Amino acid sequence: MPLPQRRKRIMREFTIDELSAVDRPAQQHATMAIMKRDEGDEPAAPIADGKDDVAHFDSFEQAVEQLAAILSGGRTEAMKKVARERPDLLQKYNQDGRDAFQKAQAEASRPAEVSKAKEDFDLLVDGIMDERKVSRTQAMTIARAKHPAAYRRYQEA
Repeated sequence: MPLPQRRKRIMREFTIDELSAVDRPAQQHATMAIMKRDEGDEPAAPIADGKDDVAHFDSFEQAVEQLAAILSGGRTEAMKKVARERPDLLQKYNQDGRDAFQKAQAEASRPAEVSKAKEDFDLLVDGIMDERKVSRTQAMTIARAKHPAAYRRYQEA
C-alpha cells in the first residue's frame, strides 16, 4: 500500500546553530540558500572632517558603517539617511543582493554531478547488499573494508 502524500513544508525563518557536511543527506532533494556578502578588504572611506555627508561614499554598506559610528540613532538611522540621500546606493545594494540570491538559487537547483568513483563504490555496495542480504549500512562497512582504495576515491569525490 503506498504511503499517503504529505504536504511539503517550507521553512522561512530559523536560526542555524551548526552546519555539517555529510556524504549521505537525510533529505537529499532539500535545497537551501545561505548568503553572506563581503565588500572585500578595502578600508572604509573616512568621513571628511567628521561630517555626516553621504555624497562621497561608493557603496551603501560603506556609508552606513561610517555614519552609524557618528549618528546618535546608530545603524538604523544611518541606513535611513543613506537610503534617503543616496537612493542609487540602496538600489545597487538591493540589486547586488538579488543577483547573488538568484545565482545561489541557480547553483542549488542544478543537479549534482555523480562522480565515477561514487557510482563505482555504490555498485560495490549494491552488489554486497544483494549477495549477502544485508542492510546498506552493513554493506558499506564491508565494502569499505574489502575495497579501501575504492572507498578512498568515493570519499574524495
